[in-house]
Amino acid sequence: MGKTDYMNIDVTGYKPYLQTMARASGKSITKYIRDLIGADYEAHREEFRRIYLDEALEALEDAKNH
Repeated sequence: MGKTDYMNIDVTGYKPYLQTMARASGKSITKYIRDLIGADYEAHREEFRRIYLDEALEALEDAKNH
């Protein structure tokens, strides 16, 4: 099994909100946050792809020129 990649996210000040909304939706806080991120990704998918590809192409150009 592959290594899981974790990120530390500072949610200072949002703990009561996250606990309340996760409980109200019947989810763990982790699942609630992952669902929020998933919804944001769906809403901004094309913008993300454009930016991601632009950055990848720029990195390739930089590598080619050095």
